[in-house]
Amino acid sequence: GGMAAAGLFAAGWGVGMQSMSLILSSFGTYVLPTVAATAGEERRKVLQDSATLLLGISLPLLTALLLFKPLVLRILFTAEFLPAVALLQWLLLGNYLKALLWVAAVPMLATADVRRYLVVEVGWYVLFAGGSALAMQAVDWLPAIGAAFVGTYVIYLLAALWFADRRYGFRLAPRSVAGLLGGAAVLVLAAGLTGNDTTGRWTLAISLPIVAATVALLALTPQQRQRGRLLALRMVRR
Repeated sequence: GGMAAAGLFAAGWGVGMQSMSLILSSFGTYVLPTVAATAGEERRKVLQDSATLLLGISLPLLTALLLFKPLVLRILFTAEFLPAVALLQWLLLGNYLKALLWVAAVPMLATADVRRYLVVEVGWYVLFAGGSALAMQAVDWLPAIGAAFVGTYVIYLLAALWFADRRYGFRLAPRSVAGLLGGAAVLVLAAGLTGNDTTGRWTLAISLPIVAATVALLALTPQQRQRGRLLALRMVRR
């Protein structure tokens, strides 16, 4: 029924959208002031480090959530909400893109370029609303809305990276691009192997997050690993 469907949507959306909130808010506390206080090559370096570190932190978390999503829904809700994995899976994939997009949007916030920031934010909601309206016509509409969510972030991310490069000189280094693609491959593998499974695959749940953490570490330079440890300590002490 309509109420049951709305409940499934609310459960998947709530878990999916909150999964990155703590990381992004804690990260922003330190990154935004740093970016605002720098310019030119130093700003590009800070943004480059931030992108690599944020993806390195988020990749193992999102991989684990993808694999443990039935357990997460059982703990936070009840077994009746397990069908929400069909939406949650797509939202977690989209959050990986959201992490990188957040870094690309930081210069706009740090330089108080509010007008452009609002334009791109409104643009995202318009795109997602249109995609969701189309997805609602599908028989299996929950995963269709999730696919619209990921598709919107792909478009938004490409546009944001182009703008960040053109206006602020921010461009991902080859090592970061390789790490990003490797991380995306791990997440897609985790999503593909589990699908809409509501029972959980514990062997995968143990091994794939380790693979994700390894990929994330390989994408970091020794200097970035050191800065990452310092940042993690500050976030814990916050």
